[in-house]
Amino acid sequence: MLTTRRSLMGLSAGLAAAGMLSRAGAVLAQPAYGSGALIRQDVNTLAPDDPVITTYRETVAAMQALPDTDPRSWAHQARIHLGYCPHGNWFFLPWHRAYLAQFEEVIRGLSGDDSFVLPYWDWSRNPQIPAPFWGSGNALNHPRTATASTNMTAEFVGLDVIEVIMEKTDFEDFGSLKASAPFGGTGGGTTQLEGSPHNSVHGTIGGDMQSFLSPLDPIFWLHHCNIDRIWASWNAAGNANSADPDLAAFTFAPDQPDRGGTVNPSQFVDRTGAPRAFTVQDIYTTASLNYDYDRLEPTPQSNVLVAARSFAPRAELAETVSTALTQRAAAGEFLGARVTADADRLGAVAQLGRLRDLARNPAQRVALPARLQTARLVIRGLLPPEDRQTTFRVFLNCDYLSVETPPNDPHYVGSGAFFLASDHAARHGSDYQFDLAATLDALARAGRPVDETLRPQIIALAPDGSGAELEIDGTVEIVLQSLG
Repeated sequence: MLTTRRSLMGLSAGLAAAGMLSRAGAVLAQPAYGSGALIRQDVNTLAPDDPVITTYRETVAAMQALPDTDPRSWAHQARIHLGYCPHGNWFFLPWHRAYLAQFEEVIRGLSGDDSFVLPYWDWSRNPQIPAPFWGSGNALNHPRTATASTNMTAEFVGLDVIEVIMEKTDFEDFGSLKASAPFGGTGGGTTQLEGSPHNSVHGTIGGDMQSFLSPLDPIFWLHHCNIDRIWASWNAAGNANSADPDLAAFTFAPDQPDRGGTVNPSQFVDRTGAPRAFTVQDIYTTASLNYDYDRLEPTPQSNVLVAARSFAPRAELAETVSTALTQRAAAGEFLGARVTADADRLGAVAQLGRLRDLARNPAQRVALPARLQTARLVIRGLLPPEDRQTTFRVFLNCDYLSVETPPNDPHYVGSGAFFLASDHAARHGSDYQFDLAATLDALARAGRPVDETLRPQIIALAPDGSGAELEIDGTVEIVLQSLG
């Protein structure tokens, strides 16, 4: 759920519990960390002539010199992403983990360095593209819109954003929503990790990073290592990946057709260029691929997170209210809809938001209500703008909304960024999910409580902060779920 407000998926003080909030209702064993033999390091802790940087730079040059027909070539590795990468669904994280792993194997084979692992770029703490990726005659340099002094935007990659992401307790809320297939299937939707830091970094860098050929830019691989590191951090904090067999038992197979329906000689390859397969549940831990990270994100300290998991056996089916929305907003204007929900249930969601906020203080004792009420806003069919550096903000019931309305306004819900859409998304739009508890709480505390009428509003911003056009052809939904 895209929001820069801190949010948690549960409440209580001192309620110890096992289990996990999961739409599939199943639990996988918690991953163990610290057992990977190879350590991915923060690129900003490495000297420009560090062996990791040197091996990467020299092997990239060697891969660029290989014929395109060689599956280990730089061009072929980018075409894997072009043909197969899933976005906007729960295959996003495991597919890219497999993609990174097979890429590292190719580098080990070409370099002869069996100890090689990619570094990661922590754009939250070091928001500029690292120095080794600039300079003429450097294979790690690449044409980009960004410059060496361009900062990734804190609204999308700041430490407070990562903290909110780390506080999710459900895999879909963390890693994007369930879909029947990596691409071309049904279902799906983008949540905060993918829709905010992931998409924003691609868009801010520009050039090939704004396309499905983004792996042509060597910084791509370090960007996705950081996304993978956040996933590893989330698991290490005690959160389980989905046990739903539609994801866990899925295999990224050599004979899987690409998004155009073509069966290629392989999807992934090993160090020799031979086909390689990955089953999702087999790569749910980094240790299963023999690597780890030098640093993980801190585990959120609130005992509310422990309590949230106790509600898994008592989660009721969600109720969805929705309205169709086909609209185009001119620059500086917003897309808007009206959705009606039960006022008492919305008041209970606001209470959830208040208790979440209170529970962030480890010394705060929070009384656990018998039943919790959550609310999610789902925007379906948001059409990607021509300029993929366009971003958007979502507000609720804001009578004075403009491009100047800041993210710290009580009506603010969250921010989103676009990644180059597939042909399907370009025609039908992309789906995004946001949490509403923090906003409903903020409005209640500001003396502007929401009754049964919710007015979600979406306003687009150009890279310079001015207004931008935006279009939707889909629906706006409010998903209400009772826990307890």
